Amino acid sequence: MLKDALTALAAPILSARGGLPVPGWLLSSGGSIVLLFAPVEVIKSCSEIQDVLVSTDSGVVICSKQSSVLFPTKSRPPQLFTKPATVVVVSSDSTDALPLVSKLSPGQAAYHFLAGYEDGKFIPAYNRAPSPFDQLALANSLFLHLKKDKTPTYLINAKSSGKQIDGKDLMRLIELAQSNGMPDSTKPEDTRGK
Repeated sequence: MLKDALTALAAPILSARGGLPVPGWLLSSGGSIVLLFAPVEVIKSCSEIQDVLVSTDSGVVICSKQSSVLFPTKSRPPQLFTKPATVVVVSSDSTDALPLVSKLSPGQAAYHFLAGYEDGKFIPAYNRAPSPFDQLALANSLFLHLKKDKTPTYLINAKSSGKQIDGKDLMRLIELAQSNGMPDSTKPEDTRGK
């Protein structure tokens, strides 16, 4: 609760100074930074992702050329990172209405960020805590950042045919997104065939 309160207090100041505070995580893998939006349950259940997180706490600030976490961990001192090279939005849809993997336009990314779909529930901006920002304005700011920088963005469905994909497979999909080696859309049955 304390971190949620600190985030709510700091967000307007960071925003006024040109930063975009978002409830996501930074992954440092393969020499580049990935901005990850995902349900907290997915992050907690995947040790492979936790191993490459810059901070285990949600909260990232994106600026014109750099990014940083709001709450660095003791094992990693506070530092600035390059702007994320890739954005990954993880949803959780057990109905298979969403494909396992999909490349998103900036507008689609902003929509999925705003919807925050988790098994039939919508958690706006993947943030259960109170926010000092209008979620629609936050999604619009994210859209503008993604469009301006032409940042590749992907949607990954953490549930395939009603079953949670395991941490190794999720991390493999994130690494594929990071290398921009993903097709535009992959249906769950296509991935199982590979």
